[in-house]
Amino acid sequence: MAMQKFRVPVLLSMLMSLPAAPAMSTPPGVGGPMVTRSVYVFPGQQGAELLKQCSRQVPQDISDYWTPTDDQVAALKTALGGYLRKHSADRGQVASYPLDTYHGQYTGIVSGGKRLVYGNFYIHQADWLHEDTQPVNVCDGGSSFFGVVFDPAADRIVDVAFNGEG
Repeated sequence: MAMQKFRVPVLLSMLMSLPAAPAMSTPPGVGGPMVTRSVYVFPGQQGAELLKQCSRQVPQDISDYWTPTDDQVAALKTALGGYLRKHSADRGQVASYPLDTYHGQYTGIVSGGKRLVYGNFYIHQADWLHEDTQPVNVCDGGSSFFGVVFDPAADRIVDVAFNGEG
């Protein structure tokens, strides 16, 4: 019995000497620091599935789909940060959380003869186990969910559409 009494204080002492984890402000349902992957590029043949959103406008008159490169996705994300800072007040709607907490699914589309990149942005939920292969489609949800159209040739955001409230 004496051995057990000795182990508990030693273990507690060791645990108490560990540095405290920093407080993190994350949206509901977002994993902690272990979540590292948040970008999913859908090949062209899956592009049509990604644009089946139920409570926001998506690009129309799409004639083809293609697979965007990692550089094009990175350029979209960079342009989006500036676009949201500049235009959110004009639009009356802002993203609910910091942009780096969103996950994104991307595909290439051809609309009006232009090669564009479409991004589907959403707050990650633990039960979305197949976000790497299945489009995330949430009806309503407001500014926690939005779609982005990016023109990589012009390096600019063409449109942002937030989900409806409900």
